[in-house]
Amino acid sequence: MSLLGRKKAKQRSPANNGPRRMRDDIIKESSAFQLNRTISSFRKQQDEVSERTIHHKRQDLQKAFLQRISMILVALVMLILLSFQLSLSISIQTPDTASGQQAATYKKVLTDYYASRPAERFKPFLNQDALHQYFLSHAPEVKTVRIETFGAGMATAKLTFRQPLAQWSSGEKTYFVDESGVTFERNYFAPPKLTVKDQSGAPLSGGQEVINQRFLSFLGQAVSQFAKNNLSVSEIVLPQDTVRQVLFLVEDKGYAVKMTVDRAAAAQVDQAVRAMRFIDERRLRPEYLDVRVDQRVFYK
Repeated sequence: MSLLGRKKAKQRSPANNGPRRMRDDIIKESSAFQLNRTISSFRKQQDEVSERTIHHKRQDLQKAFLQRISMILVALVMLILLSFQLSLSISIQTPDTASGQQAATYKKVLTDYYASRPAERFKPFLNQDALHQYFLSHAPEVKTVRIETFGAGMATAKLTFRQPLAQWSSGEKTYFVDESGVTFERNYFAPPKLTVKDQSGAPLSGGQEVINQRFLSFLGQAVSQFAKNNLSVSEIVLPQDTVRQVLFLVEDKGYAVKMTVDRAAAAQVDQAVRAMRFIDERRLRPEYLDVRVDQRVFYK
């Protein structure tokens, strides 16, 4: 027993400390191993993340590059396609040699049109009606204009021309008239046999619709009906100060047949034919036959 009354602590023998120290060493080594493995695993994960990040970045750069290349290629294709719709260099195509000699004239008309409407060189913007009206004013003998593109900036204007139905004389001027009633001065077809003398006094100019479709149809039906009866109309006269009456001069007859556009042409021609037979039988020499009234014929 100590002097202070405390028990003296027992000291462990070296034999007892050996196992404890060995266990502590094992724990330390295990902890160090676990730490090293954790650090190695963390580093490995970091390396893998870095590699994946670099790989993704490369993929993103490649995608962006390919997208830019694709956009550039699409833009180039679009520009090429658009260039095929542009009419920068134009050639004129006509149906025959005679009209082809005037190709420069028609090319100038078309070039002037495009100069006033430059956006219409791009074919989708072409106003076909406006182009038709422009040619009607500057080259009325042209019936249709069709623009066809065939190369980058290359185009061909294919023209067709009006075929005259009659030759129209007004004062000292002579025009041709097609089936639509439009007048023009330059004719590339054979001269028409039918001549119309306009004495009505109405002003007339090229490219003008001198008579409407109904009136022109009446003239054509009358001429055709005379032909069915072996009679040929040599001339048609529009009397002064009237738009409802027409005089038909028939070959080998010394008089005119006066008709009106208010009645059917065929019925009036049939009346005139019967009256002509009567006149021939009687050997009369009238100045004219008037068949404007149904079932009645007047002559003077």
